[in-house]
Amino acid sequence: MRMRRAILSTLTRICWHSGLLSGLNFLANETQLRRSRTGRPDFPYIARRQSPNFQVLTYHRFTMRHDPFFPSVDIEAFARQVAFLARHYCVVDLGDLLRQLDTRRQVPKNAVALTFDDGYRDNYELAFPILKHYKVPATIFLTTGFVNRDDILWNDKVCFAMKHTSRQEYVAPLSGGQRFLLHTPKERLAAAMQILWALFHVPHERKLAVVEQMLEELNIHDFGELRESMLTWDQAREMGRNGIRFGAHTVTHPILSQLPLDKAREEILESKKKIEKEIGEPVEVFAYPVGRAVDFTPELKSVVEELGFRAAVTTVFGTNTAETDRYALRRTGLDDKDLAVFASKQCWYKFAV
Repeated sequence: MRMRRAILSTLTRICWHSGLLSGLNFLANETQLRRSRTGRPDFPYIARRQSPNFQVLTYHRFTMRHDPFFPSVDIEAFARQVAFLARHYCVVDLGDLLRQLDTRRQVPKNAVALTFDDGYRDNYELAFPILKHYKVPATIFLTTGFVNRDDILWNDKVCFAMKHTSRQEYVAPLSGGQRFLLHTPKERLAAAMQILWALFHVPHERKLAVVEQMLEELNIHDFGELRESMLTWDQAREMGRNGIRFGAHTVTHPILSQLPLDKAREEILESKKKIEKEIGEPVEVFAYPVGRAVDFTPELKSVVEELGFRAAVTTVFGTNTAETDRYALRRTGLDDKDLAVFASKQCWYKFAV
């Protein structure tokens, strides 16, 4: 694996420093990887592009210092990425692009849209000044139940508890009572990841109850540096006046496919109504929490459409065309610090995905 990464890193640097990348990007706009009916690459491997595609990038939180318990994009790396995209790509507002497609206009060449999930305050404090400097639009999907509050998302509570508890071991109230050793940061991080994975498969109400039980048993009653880690409505309104759009991401961030359909509908609708009330603009795009293929269903897509959304985004990897299902738009997450790697991946995904 290390050898493969080293080879790929070397190739991306060659493409970057030789100027070859711009030629490859031109090729990606005109051609695409030829695939068989099963989706595998098929000889002669290159075919003329059938229709322009667009990429939707997804981010969550940003940081000035690395913390493995709370994965974040390095803000200096993000600044380099935005500068690169502003110079070499057509950065579009997702809602505007969808409206253009509704009038049967073509996808602009090199179109890319930036999206942020959840509504962390660092979106305002760190990312917003960069977006404003480069005059780049973006869409932030708000989990409205956490805006203006000191409360934090359930997954952040788990990670904070594993990082800060004074306990040296813990028996989790799921997965058959698995025992976790918490002597080192490495053990604590591994425990957090395993507990999160198990909780992803637990119904929402049960999940919240398990998390509260964990916090009690681990003696965690204050979230310290995570207090005020979510956006306020005043911050959102300021961003809205400066080219940032907002989409709905539910009220409490449940995995919607695990809820009864009426409860899922309530989560989606109340999130939409709250944002429209606070921001004063229609909310046109929705983001499924977590957003894997198992996290939304045809019935949920129908609900999103019925509630007046123009589209919905997932975290299913890939790019999109005018023909892509509007209620299952694909997104990619690129958090590479190395700009050469980021740029090369952008080009490759445009060609191959």
